[in-house]
Amino acid sequence: MPKLKSSIVTESYITQVITNQIYCPKYSDIRLAPCPRPPDKQELIKLVLEHCRGRRLEVGITDDHAPDKKWLIDFCSTHIVNCHIFKKGYLPPPKASKISVNSKLEMPKDFMEGLPPSRKKVKAKRLQLITKGKLESHCERIKQLKERYAKEVHKAQNKIDVNKSKQSMRSNT
Repeated sequence: MPKLKSSIVTESYITQVITNQIYCPKYSDIRLAPCPRPPDKQELIKLVLEHCRGRRLEVGITDDHAPDKKWLIDFCSTHIVNCHIFKKGYLPPPKASKISVNSKLEMPKDFMEGLPPSRKKVKAKRLQLITKGKLESHCERIKQLKERYAKEVHKAQNKIDVNKSKQSMRSNT
């Protein structure tokens, strides 16, 4: 029997199993086989349903009511001789990523028009402005210092010239 938490286990399922309307392997009939990497549940359900159609067995699996994965593996190991999922080199098919399915969405051309400005762009732009502002203020500061030092150098040159002229006048007298 599938686990009691499975969606297949209902009152009607249990009564149909008891009255032999739906097939469920008995505990004594189950032969376990190792399956280190089982496929996903939908793949197992397909395997079980294909096997049951060929044997005209009704197991009660529907879209709304499905057994748990362990029961499906046990059913396959018991009834499907040489099933490919129990072979040594079996690898389950890769799972489809939901992200890759939704990666390309087509948007209308006017979709992005009329939106409020994004905080991210504003922040990035603000950081660019701050960086640009810092560089400009640094350049401006260097220019001011250059002018100030040029004036001081000019004053110092004037003082040197005045001192030289005073010394030359003293030496002449």
